Parts: sequence; structure tokens; C-alpha cells
Amino acid sequence: MALTIKRLRWVIAAAALLLTVVVAAYIGFGRYRAVKAYLDVIRKAGITVSHDTNGLTVSKSEQGRTIFTLHAQKGTQIGDGKWSLHGVNVILYSRDGQHNDVINGDDFTYDEHEGIVRAIGEVHMDLEAPDSLTSAGRSSLRPLAGAPPGSGHEPANVIHVRTSGVVYLRKLGIAATDQRVEFYYGGIEGTAQGAEYNTSLSTLRLLSNVTATGILRNRPFVLHAASADIDRSANVATLPHTVATSAGHTASADLTLLNLRSDGSIASAKATGHVRLTNATQTVEAAELDSTFTKSTVPIAARLSGGVQLVDTDPMRPAQGSSPAADLAFDARGLLSSVTTSGASQLVLTDKRTLPGGLLREVHADRIVARFSTAGKGSNAKSQLTDIQATGSAEIRGESLDTRAHPPASQGSGVPIKLTTLTADDLDLTLVNTVNGHAEPDKLFAHGHTLLRENAPTGEVETSTGDQLSAVFAQAETHGKQQLALASAIQTGHVLVQRLAPRRNGRTGSQSQPQEFGTATAESASYNSVTGKLTLIGNTHLTQDDATLTAATVILDQRNQDADAAGNVQTTFARAATGASSFPPADFTHVLSTTAHFTHKTQQAEFRGTDAQPARMWQQASQVQAATLILDDRNHTFSARPGSSAGLVHAVFADVSSETHGPSSAFHSEKSSMGRMRYVRVAAARMDYSDARREAVFTGPQGVLLEADAGTIRAQQATAYLTPAAKTPAAKPTGAPSSKESTPFNGSLDRVVITGDVRLEQPGRHGTGEELVYTAATGASVLTGTPVKPPVIVDTQHGNITGSSLLFADAGSTIVVLGNAPGTSPRRVHTETQIQQGKEERQ
Repeated sequence: MALTIKRLRWVIAAAALLLTVVVAAYIGFGRYRAVKAYLDVIRKAGITVSHDTNGLTVSKSEQGRTIFTLHAQKGTQIGDGKWSLHGVNVILYSRDGQHNDVINGDDFTYDEHEGIVRAIGEVHMDLEAPDSLTSAGRSSLRPLAGAPPGSGHEPANVIHVRTSGVVYLRKLGIAATDQRVEFYYGGIEGTAQGAEYNTSLSTLRLLSNVTATGILRNRPFVLHAASADIDRSANVATLPHTVATSAGHTASADLTLLNLRSDGSIASAKATGHVRLTNATQTVEAAELDSTFTKSTVPIAARLSGGVQLVDTDPMRPAQGSSPAADLAFDARGLLSSVTTSGASQLVLTDKRTLPGGLLREVHADRIVARFSTAGKGSNAKSQLTDIQATGSAEIRGESLDTRAHPPASQGSGVPIKLTTLTADDLDLTLVNTVNGHAEPDKLFAHGHTLLRENAPTGEVETSTGDQLSAVFAQAETHGKQQLALASAIQTGHVLVQRLAPRRNGRTGSQSQPQEFGTATAESASYNSVTGKLTLIGNTHLTQDDATLTAATVILDQRNQDADAAGNVQTTFARAATGASSFPPADFTHVLSTTAHFTHKTQQAEFRGTDAQPARMWQQASQVQAATLILDDRNHTFSARPGSSAGLVHAVFADVSSETHGPSSAFHSEKSSMGRMRYVRVAAARMDYSDARREAVFTGPQGVLLEADAGTIRAQQATAYLTPAAKTPAAKPTGAPSSKESTPFNGSLDRVVITGDVRLEQPGRHGTGEELVYTAATGASVLTGTPVKPPVIVDTQHGNITGSSLLFADAGSTIVVLGNAPGTSPRRVHTETQIQQGKEERQ
């Protein structure tokens, strides 16, 4: 966008000023006034004529005021109605008597019958310039070095005109010359080949090859026109095929039309047909250019229309732009204050300063407004671009070096390039001017339906939408190269972030379909380029593949793909079912925590709480809760830890005892016709689960506590074994993440093995041993010991029961005493029964 304004800054200086000020102010006014005054005097020269020793004098007065005086050193009648005048001097007086114009010629002839006046030789005119030139407009003009002087001693406000071969036809009211016409004013030189003036129509024509040279606003200029037509009745000047140049700038048009005020200053100008403005490598073309001016010939406004085209062939920053129309406004000093384009405006630029192949920059909008401020003072004052506003389907696109990844060496340059696109209803960009004079983006504000999209070289696409967006830019070094980059950004209001990443083959690295999707919603999103982190705040909700997460705040680290969540964190993992007929259709694992951290490289998820408010993970009726829960997707493990030495890990395993029980219904929560829901609760200082071994091991310095159908059990260690997990209908491509398929406890509880100083408590009985095995499908338990210390169950009804192995279920169930455990020698079963005396007495 800075390029667009730079190309348009000089449009008015070249088109409006050069095409209008020079022609109208000098050629138009000066030539017209001189010729008209001279011819009017000659035409009326026979009204009052007197002779004396000094020659011939003609004068005219009205209401006591002298209008003009003509003096000829010699007037001789050379035939019937023919006169010869020599040494003619004409003085024209202004109405206020303050200004005089002087016309001089060596020889004239006058044919009274034919009404023809001829000037023999040169005619000189010294005319006082109008106020429009002697005030503010005059201050901007300086002589061109080496320019021919006028008379050499005329006052600074005098226009000097010189020509020859003037012929006046009184019957037609036309005066003409085919000779060269010259004028000088303050060092400004103008010429034309031939002139024609119609007194009845008050029109003046400069017939061909109109030229003016000098210095305008501290810059040399040259003006060319094929001809010039000036109509003083309509105050209009017309110049076909106009070309103006100044300090490397060139402006041209098929036709230039000037509307003049009565004082000769320019009111407005219109250039039509192939309007072309160039400066070095820059070119602007349009069908029409309209402009307005103050009485001091300072531009007020201008409009380029009829299809504005911009082309820049700068080898480092080539560009193309277009707009149906562009409106320009100026301050009191004539400096550009704003430019407004309307109707499907666009600019496409390739910046080759960073990479030889260049980085693309594009701007599209229905309306673009560029604002300028004034820098410098006096003649050094200039306009500087400060703000750009784009509205109506506004879009900015730009390529930049990606800071996150390097592409394969086969991509040629070895430098990754990402494409960033920003769209909104209204875009407002503020700029700062650097030491080298370039306007660089500083801050960006976007309003209404904002969309920010990044296309990474790896094929990833990240898109965020919201109501508003603000961004800050800064210079940054990326891959050893300096570039203007996004420093920070904040998007607010119904923020939606989406990520699309192509799947990759783990062996070949090639991309394939289908694609993975990730989405996030929040009240606001902020990005910091220094940290590379994207922060989502307020009712944040993330979804990726089979996982969802909600939290008050989520921070995504785009450098390593890690993530942190805080504030009422809720996470859900889903595992697909084995087939369309399976019920339930999928297993869901839920996690509640205060905070969560996800490490992309190691594929770990860590959920944190406190001992008082632990993190909790559950799948249907089974759950684990602890101060810290760690899910390792790479190694397929899951760990739980307390927050202090006094804290505990709590786990619940649920199962349905049924012959129809299968892997797909491991945690079926409804009672079946052949079984009922059974629960196993475990408390310990540590829990470590291995999906490969399908076991969860509970340990700790204070041992473990287990509650099940078997009763309350205390021991040194407990290991829960799960049945094999249900298989998904189809495997992912090699190298794809699998955390969504191997969620913890996604199989059925098979058995629990409790070891080390086992102590059993049931209503009406208690027991001890070294190992207890609980089978979930049957609800049965087997208690064993050692040859030295066999298992013992003390029952209030049956007394002490011991043996190599004791098989039982819940309280009140039958205890089966096995004489020997598998692999041991037979042993005698020992039973002790206590008789309750009170009962015998009643019998």
C-alpha cells in the first residue's frame, strides 16, 4: 500500500500544476491580454488622432479616466486610406489607475478600406501579472538556470511577450501571426508557433508547438502542447496532446481543459484521453483527470477516473495496481493529505529485497483511503503516508519467511515461505516512516468479520475468525534475513481457530488424504511472535481428531506445538468402536483438572490439581483421581501421583459379570441378565498403568487399600489387569498419533492381584495372607500365603479357616478351602470352630 501512495503523490504536481498553472497562468492570460489590448488599440486608432512635432498620438478616455494612449513617432499616409506608423508605443491603464501595460512595435501599416493592420518586424509587450501570479502562486516560481531574460530590466511582476508578423483583419475581427511567439515571466520562458485571436468571439489560439520551461515548486519543468485554445468569454483554455515534465516526472494527456477565473487564475482543470503519469520506473494511467485550485493556483482536490492503472518496473519491488477511480485531497499548502480509491481496487507487489524470487504482497478492497501528514518546513515540506483504511471486502495477502520449519532441500531456495491472508469489513493500517524514507506498517486494526489465515510450506493451514483484530509489526531476522514481520496480534469476539494438516506417510514423508482437522473457540486470541505463543482466553474450547478440551485459558506454543490449559480444564478422548453394530458406539475418556500441559515432542499430557481438588479421569464407571495424572501416548502408559507425601491416588474399576460380556462392552454400565455391576476401588500413593501389559500397578510407602466384593483389603501392592482392548476398524497410516485409540482403561477389568502382607476385612470375617487374586467376571477371590505363613480367614460363624488357598466371594459366601496350591505338596486342612455358649443354653 505504501507503494500505491508513493506513485500518486506526484500526480497533482505533474498533472494538475504543470498542465494547468503554466499554460493558463502564463500562455493563457499573458498572450490573450497582450494581443487583445494591442489589437483593440490598433482597431480604434483612427478614432482620435493628433499630430505634433513628436509624432502621432491617439488616446481614449471615459468618464474622466484615460483608458489607453497610443503614440507613434511618425505616422505617414502612403495611399488612399493607407497609413504607415513607426515607433509605436501603447500604454493601457487599469481601472484603479495602479497598473499600466505597455506595447511597443517598430513599424505598422494600416489599410483603412480593407480594415487590415500589419506589424512589420517584432512586437514587444510588457504586461503586469495578475494577482494570482504575484501572490502565493508567484512565490513558487523561479527562473530556470540560463533562461533568456525579457527586456533585462522589467519589474519582477511583469510578463514580457515578443512576436512578429501580426496581421489584424478588422472585418473578420481576427488577428493572427504564423511566427514564433515568446513570453518571459520571472525567468519562465514560453513559446508557440503562430497565434490567432478572434475579437468577436474573444478566443485566442496558439497554433502549434506550445512550450513553457522554468522552475515550479523548486523543481524544473517543461511543458509541451500541440496547440492552445483560450476562450475568454467562457474563461476556458484547451490544450491538446499535452506533455509536462518535472524532475523526472512526466504527465501527458490527449486533451487538457482549463477553466479560468476572471482574474486569469485557474479554477479547475480536466485532462482526458490516455492520461499518463510517470516517474522513473512508475507509471499511472487513467482515462480522465479532474482537479480544482485556489486563486493562488494551489490544488484543492483531484480525481483520476475511467480505470486507473499502476505499473512499477522497479527490479527490487515490481508492482501492478488498478482502481476504477481515485480521489485526491490537498492541504492549504498544496501538499497531498489523502487519496481515496473506489470500486474493486487492488495492488499486487513483489518484494525482492529479502529473496531473489521475491515475496508477494497484495491488497484488495472496494474502497481504500490513504492519509498523509506533512513533514519538514518551507520548501522542504512534503507529504508522508501515515494511515491506510480499506473497506468493503478488504483483503491483504502477503508472503513471509516461516520461522517454524525448514522445507526439504528439494524445494530449491531452502527457505520456507508462508502465505498470510487477512480479510475484514474494515481494515485500518497505521505506518511509520523509516530513515530511508519508506513508509512501513506499524499497527493494524480490523473490524467486522475478521479472518486471518496462514498457509505454511508444510501444507498446514491455520485460520482464525473473530469480530475484531489488532496487530503490531516490527523488523525481525528470519533464517538470516531481515523482514517486516508480525510482532503481536489480538483477535476478539467469537474467535474461531481452525487447523488443517495433511497426513504424512511415516516411511516416505509424502502427504496423503484424508486430512486432520483441529478447531478452537474462545472470546479472544492473542499471539506473541517473541514467544511464538497463541493464547486463547474465555470459554475456550478445542477439538482435534477424537479429543476435545475446554478451559478458561489455553496457550499454544507454535514453535514446538506444546499447549497449556488452565481454569476448569475438561478433556475428552474418544475411541472408535469395533463396528457399526457395536454398542456403545465408542468409548469416551474424560479428564477434569485445574491445569493441563501437552508436550508434542514426547506426546505426553499432564493434568494437574491438588490433593484437596485432584485431577480426575474416568471412562464410564471407571475412574482415577490424583493431584497429577500423566498420559504418555508414545509409550502407551498412564501414571497418577499425589501432590504431597500424605496424598493418595484413588481409582475405581467397574465391570459387568456376564457370559455375553465382550471386549467392546468392557465398561457396560447397565446390568445384564447374567450378571451385575461390580466395583473395585483402590487407594495408594502411586499408580502406573502400561497399555502394552494391560496392567495398573498401585504402590506406596503406606501400602494400598482396596475395596471390592471381596471386602476391604490392605496390602503392600495391588495390580489390576485388564482384558485386551477392542480393536479399531482401521489403523491409521504409519507415524500417525494413536493417543485417541489407546485411552486408559479402554478394556474390561479382568482381575486384581494384591500382594504383600494382605489383610482382609469382611462383615463377620477377616483374614490374612501374602497374595489375594480377585476375578472381576465371577467376583471370586483366592487368598494364598506361604508354607511358613498360610492364609487364614477368621469367620464369626465358622471360626478360623486355613489352607494353601482359600476361595471365597463376598461376605456370607461359602469359603472353599483348597488343600494345596498348584505346584505345592498336599497339606492338611485345618479348621477351628468356636461354639457360642449362650446359644446352647437356649437349646
